[in-house]
Amino acid sequence: MDESLSAFCQREVVLSNNSYWSNSDGIDIENGRVTATNSTIETEILNVNADERFSACFEMSGGSLVVAENPSGNYSGSSPGSLSVRGGKFHVTNDAIVDLQATFSVGETNLSNITAPIPNELSDIKISGGSKLKANSLNVEAGVGDSRITVTGADSAINVTATVFFDTDSFVFPTAGEIGVEVLDGASLTGESIFLAGGATFVQVAENGYLAADQFVTVASGANLEIGVDGSLRASVLDLSLSPGEIELSGRLDIDEVKGSLDQLGGVLEFGQNLGVTVFENDYELGDAASIEFDIHGLLRGEDYGSVSILGLAELDGVLDINFVSGFNANLGDTFQLFEGQIMGDYTFDFSDALLNKGLAFDTSEFDKTGFIAVVSAIPEPNSAAAICFLLPFLCVGRRRI
Repeated sequence: MDESLSAFCQREVVLSNNSYWSNSDGIDIENGRVTATNSTIETEILNVNADERFSACFEMSGGSLVVAENPSGNYSGSSPGSLSVRGGKFHVTNDAIVDLQATFSVGETNLSNITAPIPNELSDIKISGGSKLKANSLNVEAGVGDSRITVTGADSAINVTATVFFDTDSFVFPTAGEIGVEVLDGASLTGESIFLAGGATFVQVAENGYLAADQFVTVASGANLEIGVDGSLRASVLDLSLSPGEIELSGRLDIDEVKGSLDQLGGVLEFGQNLGVTVFENDYELGDAASIEFDIHGLLRGEDYGSVSILGLAELDGVLDINFVSGFNANLGDTFQLFEGQIMGDYTFDFSDALLNKGLAFDTSEFDKTGFIAVVSAIPEPNSAAAICFLLPFLCVGRRRI
């Protein structure tokens, strides 16, 4: 399909099944629309920039979009391999593949780049239907209007090689918009590091959605992070030391280290497949609606079961859920150090999935002092003691009255 850039910007372009379109100079979608179905598009730069609601639209169902880093010079102020969406719609569905070999940028923070009329509408990104978007970095700023990213549907994903950056603080325009990010229904958003900042930044993960970073997840300057029911957050470090905003947990949390203090008022703290010791550099609160899940494979702390190390104070009012997994069964004298550090609170243990052999019991009497629980001999029940006396009367006879 041979479309000149000027014609492309002025009217709708439809790519039907098995179409192929290549434009190495770059593609601008302004006040126009591209609709692609099971087609292949290759370019060095793609800009979806609007100055009216959804006047710039890129909609793709199936097929592939490759925005390659193959430098042929600077184009419209963008780097080769980059995708920019400002006040437009970028929707990808039906197992489509988007490969960005540089930066995916959403919104606008540089007022010098904005010409009248100022785009005051929504930048709308949606990855759904098993589609995948890959980028070297993802930079989302609300600009004058709002920015919304939705990743939804089983196997739908945004995978970022380096940094995912959501920020509303850096935009100083008085009418700066909001950033809303949803990761839902089995979808995932991953990056080397994820940074959330600004009181108008809202990130929600729910319905088996998955947010993960190889290194840091930083929640700073009033940003809002919600890990909803059946949602998961995984990171090497959860950094809450930079004036964090609101963190709501009713899903699952798998973290190696927490900087700052964490109030886990709901959800489940788990240790993932890598187990290890989760370190809290400050205080940790486990609310009465929250739990920690200890899956025990063996006796080695940090290898066969996860554990917690508290450098501040652990206030535990929730449930400590002890599970034997992979066929493990504890023996008399076995000990498990679940916590290290100062512990207080009205916690409870759940041993329903950690059944011991007959005659054994868990001793938790030293847990608040040492963080250990131990397997000990069970104390005979009163009925058992009575039976012994019945069978051995000579041990139970008192002084006979005359």
